[in-house]
Amino acid sequence: MIRLAKGIAYHEVGEQIELFFLIKSSTKGIASNGKPFLTLILQDKSGEIEAKLWDAGEEEEKLYAAQNIVKINGDVQTIAGKVS
Repeated sequence: MIRLAKGIAYHEVGEQIELFFLIKSSTKGIASNGKPFLTLILQDKSGEIEAKLWDAGEEEEKLYAAQNIVKINGDVQTIAGKVS
């Protein structure tokens, strides 16, 4: 039996995910503590979700550039009212 993974639009807060995503956009920022981070918009066939990559340096900027495919393993959470 083939089990198809459900897309990000079908996951709820608190669930663990392990999915492949297209990085739709990647934006560099500086946190209030002065450390760099990336805001990633991750997309699959069902929708998109925002993710944060903390302490992101130049190497991470290259690895997590727009149009790359990444495998994400983590928990769906809400931060400031946004699902991420």
